[in-house]
Amino acid sequence: MKWILGSLLGGIRLHGGIDTDKNGSLSQAEVGVWVATIPAGPQGALSAADVFGRWDANEDGSVSRQEFDGRPRPQGPGGGAPGGAPPAR
Repeated sequence: MKWILGSLLGGIRLHGGIDTDKNGSLSQAEVGVWVATIPAGPQGALSAADVFGRWDANEDGSVSRQEFDGRPRPQGPGGGAPGGAPPAR
């Protein structure tokens, strides 16, 4: 599930996709709508509450741009991003 989540997040832009009310942060409802569009992988469907909990680092009930940009991302087997991309700097 971690690899699926990380690979799907690669091209997402906070203001261009998930942040539907354009207020600069993500609500749990906005994350839930986005998670519902992701097909279930071999380990099952993603949990919107789990994704939101991982992203909301300060637990204030919303995901800021800084939290979104700093969200946990899995690493591929060589230390880079899944799919062979070089490590983020």
